[in-house]
Amino acid sequence: MSRLIKTIIVEDEPPARMKLASFIKRKDSMLLAETFINAESALKYIEKNNVDLIFLDICMDGMSGIDFLESVVNPPMVIITSAYQEYAIKGYEYNVCDYLLKPYSFERFEKAVDKAANVLCLDAKREKDDKAYILVKTEYKMEKIYLDDIIYIEGMKDYLRIHTKTRKIMTLRTFSSMENELNDYSFVRIHRSFIVPIKKINAVLKDSVIINNIELPIGRSFKQIFLEKVNKGSI
Repeated sequence: MSRLIKTIIVEDEPPARMKLASFIKRKDSMLLAETFINAESALKYIEKNNVDLIFLDICMDGMSGIDFLESVVNPPMVIITSAYQEYAIKGYEYNVCDYLLKPYSFERFEKAVDKAANVLCLDAKREKDDKAYILVKTEYKMEKIYLDDIIYIEGMKDYLRIHTKTRKIMTLRTFSSMENELNDYSFVRIHRSFIVPIKKINAVLKDSVIINNIELPIGRSFKQIFLEKVNKGSI
């Protein structure tokens, strides 16, 4: 991420709070905005301020960490920090990013932060992709096509056929020019005749993918690059 990850700590034990703050300061990609000794104060803070990541203790006086998670609507990314392993399953029910079991090392902390950063980057990428569009020439006009509407793009000799949620659009354009335009977005060429949006892939088979109940082939020369993108967790 190019911007800093804005972080808060919710922890009632001073030694644990100080240790976590020192770890955060060692990460150039992170900004420690506030620390809180109780969940109630943290809850009021995030109601008025944007936060990317919360380090949340479970066992605290008053509102517990679990109570906090139940009270927050659309919570930021959360990493739980606790000395009690039995809360791990409960925490993951609330879609927390990771669970740091005290005492934890800087290496384990860093692994959790990297995981959160990857998720935040993907979220930002998805938001960018959802609002992005391309302009294509169709007969005598230029049409705007939102990338989120594209199911797949098919090559047909000198033309491209863009399959969207509602229609099929023909445009006189080369595959290479379309690839270059979509290079900054989550699209990948899987075959000499097909470009697909990665996030719309429902399944990956041995030599094909399924998108919207449509099976499209994976070309041998494109398979390695495609699988590399899949293994990065883009799907």
